[in-house]
Amino acid sequence: MKKLTGLTFALCLLASVGAWAVDPPPIDGDPDPIPVDGGATLLLAAGATYGYKMLRKKKAVIAV
Repeated sequence: MKKLTGLTFALCLLASVGAWAVDPPPIDGDPDPIPVDGGATLLLAAGATYGYKMLRKKKAVIAV
């Protein structure tokens, strides 16, 4: 078991050495911004609506 663990660790270390050797690309100006469009807004509105509905449902059960 120790031999397998050591071999796995060595393979992971060797696989990651290549990623450490690469320099990051230069950034010319601002990087491209991530677009936040209607999809994120729609998801936020749906979550707020669902939360409000569950809150109202919980209050109705408590009131009865």
